[in-house]
Amino acid sequence: MLVLLSLLACVKVPTPSLPSASPGSNVWLRSSFDADASSYVGRFVPQGTKALDESAAMPLACSRFITSRFVDGGGVKLSETFQASTEVSARLGVPTVGTAGGTGAGSQSFRVEYTLTGKLIAEVSDPEAFAACCKAQPDQCSDRFIGEFLQGTGTVYNASSRAIAADAKLASPASGVGGDGALKNTQDWQKAVEFPNPVFFAFKVTKTPYNLQASACPAWVRTPPTTTDGLVIVGTSKESKSEAAARKAALSDAQRQLAMSTGAMATDAGPDGGAGLQTKEWCVETRVTDAGDPRWIGHVLVSVPQVTIDSMRRGAAVREAQQEREIAEMRAAASAAVGGAAHGTGHATAGIPVAPATHAAPTGVPAAATAAPPTPPVAPGGAMTDADVSALVGTIGKAAFSSDKLAALRAGAAGRPLTATQAASLLRAFPFSADQLEALRALAPGLTDRANTAPIVAVFTFSTDKEKAAAILR
Repeated sequence: MLVLLSLLACVKVPTPSLPSASPGSNVWLRSSFDADASSYVGRFVPQGTKALDESAAMPLACSRFITSRFVDGGGVKLSETFQASTEVSARLGVPTVGTAGGTGAGSQSFRVEYTLTGKLIAEVSDPEAFAACCKAQPDQCSDRFIGEFLQGTGTVYNASSRAIAADAKLASPASGVGGDGALKNTQDWQKAVEFPNPVFFAFKVTKTPYNLQASACPAWVRTPPTTTDGLVIVGTSKESKSEAAARKAALSDAQRQLAMSTGAMATDAGPDGGAGLQTKEWCVETRVTDAGDPRWIGHVLVSVPQVTIDSMRRGAAVREAQQEREIAEMRAAASAAVGGAAHGTGHATAGIPVAPATHAAPTGVPAAATAAPPTPPVAPGGAMTDADVSALVGTIGKAAFSSDKLAALRAGAAGRPLTATQAASLLRAFPFSADQLEALRALAPGLTDRANTAPIVAVFTFSTDKEKAAAILR
């Protein structure tokens, strides 16, 4: 018998043509292949679990907001490396030898050649209610849930070892999976199990949005303390690529909330602003993406004394009065320019000379042959110069609210001739795309090169906004 095993060890059996690849960190073989996986969609994975098994996932209270839908797979043929926990490997009847470098503790790697017939995908039916559930009941919402199942037909291959005995029998997975019958001795991969009928054979997990369970942050992150003097605000960042960026974004969020609560900005606080914004505590969460990249989420607890809020409101009133004076001055200058142009004085307005109303004809030439072409009516204030644009950008930037910014734009540029490049500079003075589109509607009638849409469309980030901008310019 020993001689036979020695001879078998020297025989090379052809192996399937499978590309070498690291196992996907987020795709796992199921413990039982079946034709209905819907009851597992939306189940939460226990916190800190590395070797995943869907049978260990739990339906919690917040799972009720997660539904599923089936998507056709199109019959795509694939060959990939999946993971399976050692418990799943045992249930599949695959010997736990010759692993291929599983990425998770207690996991083993398998090659799977399969034809994708469909996917069962999780969907959050009510994102706001789901977020509220996770924040209110962190024990009913872990950091990950089962978000997708793969359906198909194919074959699972196990990493082989020369120490495996010939004719080793394999147990068949439940519901539609047939065993190979014997484990052939090869160098790389060997057929373990087949699933000739469409079954759900693998799953993926999804990061839970809004989840705070994994955080070591104190309770003030979810429930800010109360105060009888001023305001207490918790600023929170989005996922950032560095801790410094997360802290900066969290502080910016606190300032934004302060502006919304008081109608004033932190910069409005004058010398009588007391202690100003007081940063009380910081907390920074760290998370790892499905690709293994670290991310940071910052939280900052800020208190604002009432004396600071009062000072900010006084400063805001002064700033708004200054903005009103600037707008009034711009309107007066525009009216004066229109009056000068109507009387044919030829005075320069905003750096652009006003053309005389008529031209004298050279001696001996009929006046009709040399008369200047009719000049289109000049909008109030005359054509925009780059200096005008720069000054108006500064005025818009000083305005605190969208309505003030748009009022400044309309007073200074609406209807005035300007180029697409100048219009793009003005649009960039607005931080929100909705305001940029509204500003574009005000500027569009005065564009002198309306067909040159590229500089304007480039201002917008999202394709939907680009399409809306292009429609305004038609």
